[in-house]
Amino acid sequence: MTSMAEDQIQNLRRDRLVAYVEGNGGITELMKRYGLERSVASLYSQHKGGYHFGEKAARKWEERLRLPKGYLDQAPSQPGVAHEVNLNPVSIPALLSWEAIQQMTRVPEKFALVLQDQAMAPKLPKGVEIHFAAATTAQIGQVVLVRAGGAYHVRQLKLRNDGLTAAAPVSDAWPAFIEFEVVAVASKVAFDIDVQMHG
Repeated sequence: MTSMAEDQIQNLRRDRLVAYVEGNGGITELMKRYGLERSVASLYSQHKGGYHFGEKAARKWEERLRLPKGYLDQAPSQPGVAHEVNLNPVSIPALLSWEAIQQMTRVPEKFALVLQDQAMAPKLPKGVEIHFAAATTAQIGQVVLVRAGGAYHVRQLKLRNDGLTAAAPVSDAWPAFIEFEVVAVASKVAFDIDVQMHG
């Protein structure tokens, strides 16, 4: 018999797995993308349907889907306290992979991304999960997802000395953009940072 906390963490893992898989084209698409064995579809069905979802299984799914270790155990707004959060799956936006988002011409109304680079470090290091809401405008200081140079990038809007707005990184090692299109504004980050968020 599992404890209440164990039941909750298993439900959270299940919700996170399903949100990620369904937000990235479904299990068949991910199997093709990552070269997974056919048995993975059956295993996904079992976990989705309520099959025991322990620690080892969670880590294995993260490995298969190239997710950060511990991703399935983290509630989007409160990492590390999964046993205390509301586990309503409706509140968990679909986590999109960078491969999936780069192929989209339009982003969903609400979605989440895990940063894949250090452009926003140290404020937003690689591996942090950011929730976005689709938007075409944003204010100076907000963290945004922009389309520039034919790809999507996470940046912060800054006013330059010449009066132009730039989509700028925190780290100078990464490019800033003057010509860009705002497609989404950050609504939540998986930990507290000193940065303006939308909503």
